Amino acid sequence: NEILLNNPSNILSNLAANDYFVRFTDKNGCMIEQIVTVGQPTPFTTSHIETADLCYGSSDGSSNVSANGGTLPYTYLWSNGVTTEDASNLIAGTYTYTITDFLGCIIRDTIVITQPLQIFNTVNVTPISCIDQTDAVIDVITSGGIQPYVFSWTNGMTTESISGLNPGTYTLTITDAQNCVQTLTEVIATNEFECVQAANTFTPNGDNYNDTWMIKNIHLYDNVSVNVFNKWGNLLYTSTGTYKPWDGTHNGNPLPSEVYFYIIELGNSQENKYTGTITIIR
Repeated sequence: NEILLNNPSNILSNLAANDYFVRFTDKNGCMIEQIVTVGQPTPFTTSHIETADLCYGSSDGSSNVSANGGTLPYTYLWSNGVTTEDASNLIAGTYTYTITDFLGCIIRDTIVITQPLQIFNTVNVTPISCIDQTDAVIDVITSGGIQPYVFSWTNGMTTESISGLNPGTYTLTITDAQNCVQTLTEVIATNEFECVQAANTFTPNGDNYNDTWMIKNIHLYDNVSVNVFNKWGNLLYTSTGTYKPWDGTHNGNPLPSEVYFYIIELGNSQENKYTGTITIIR
């Protein structure tokens, strides 16, 4: 295509990058010819590298952006209002940035800041079984965050779950591999149910089943005394301190099937005392 320009002030515009043949002719018909090259900037491109948030809900993510080509200098505008090349202190989410070069050329891209899953706990509490027991359990299953975890309880334990607990308040601090922290608190309530439960029968017949008189939770009391009497008040069996299960004998001789009477004194600060009957069945 030929374009004729008669005015020296005419300007050719909207030309694509290419080589153009130009002929200049004066009023005397003298000519000069020249090849004019219309260039263009190098391709305008961008790249980015993201750093995820360290913890769930934190705002320490970042994006490192690079721009190449076009015409310097560049200006930057992020969808959150930031006007620097790189963006920092980002919460998890999607962000768009726009780069404009000196000639008004524009390039856009989108980045995503991720975050770890929230540290989550599944908790099951087994309460204390009776007033003087220390058998409560707090069973914890931890997920989320970045493993491994470090566990720290207010009672000094460092396991995920804890057992053998008294009534009280227990707080667990969980720290994951990126120093993200989660806490939980559980309360073990007092149980007013009496611990000592004495069987009312046993069968000392040598079959290794129910051959001795069992008293549940008697081991909790170091100073306990247990005494068994017949119906005339004669002492047939006595134990002080650690309870030695009674086998239904007196002076090594088997006692007959009969109803007997007992007194159990726990020797604790409350001076608890239990009385009742125990039946031997042969």
